Amino acid sequence: MDLLELQNLTKRDPESYRDEFLLQLNHYKTLLNIFQLKPSKDFKPFSEVVTYLSHVAQCFPDDLESFPGEISTLLDTQSNLLEPALRLSLARALILLRNRQLLQPMVLLPLFFKLFRCKDNSLRSLLYGHIVHDIKFINEKAKDSKVNKALQNFLYTMVNDPNEIAVKKSIDVMIELFKKRVWNDAKTVNVISMGLQHKSTKILVTVLKFFLNVHTDEDDEEKGKLNGKEKNVTQRELVTKRSVAKKTRGREKKIKKKLQSLDKEREKRQEKSTDPNWPAIELLYDPQSMAERLFEKVK
Repeated sequence: MDLLELQNLTKRDPESYRDEFLLQLNHYKTLLNIFQLKPSKDFKPFSEVVTYLSHVAQCFPDDLESFPGEISTLLDTQSNLLEPALRLSLARALILLRNRQLLQPMVLLPLFFKLFRCKDNSLRSLLYGHIVHDIKFINEKAKDSKVNKALQNFLYTMVNDPNEIAVKKSIDVMIELFKKRVWNDAKTVNVISMGLQHKSTKILVTVLKFFLNVHTDEDDEEKGKLNGKEKNVTQRELVTKRSVAKKTRGREKKIKKKLQSLDKEREKRQEKSTDPNWPAIELLYDPQSMAERLFEKVK
């Protein structure tokens, strides 16, 4: 029996496969000790058992209480020594645990920002996507001031990080969250503005474009057009289906429900469009000083 099959069986009936789970848990602990001392190039067995445990973690929360912390620590301390494929696998396992509420955001997100230092485009892309999605999810129903404040304070240190790519990706995350109206407050804007003092031209240009609103309006407009087309096509298809297909009570009920769902989505978008979204440059604490420093750079 391979681990994928065991994973499916364990999720269906955890108690019946508890002995097999404990066997894999012991195997994981043995491999973890090896990787903590000296990461090996033969990482496949470790990667597979970590994936298995991350999928069944909800079934055995007490047995795997320390599991998320162990994987986080391994990534934090050995990230540059681990093979890229293993690093990616461990990051995916942590994302799965976070999605199932088995890992707190303030444990995972600072680690992911630090992992931007790794020279691994696939990993950075995965981290960027999860960070933006997770912060958006955290603030979906209501602004979580505690988490937002802690993360913004942490990002203050990341913008001063010696690693240029880590700084660039951290600023990219904040800019994306500003555009999505998740972090459109003065504190975020002023942390982003720190990038104007960076020696990297790429970072300087990114931040200047953000403050000058270059491409932002066009991009948003284009996205709006695309989203509008998608919704219209969907609605048109539903109306056509209703008129052409054989009418049954069940089919009519499904189509009506989908149309109502589309109407609700449209109302939400209209409500969102009326929310004030001040230009970033108006939220700067000291725009005069910033302009003077930029003028000095030009001179």
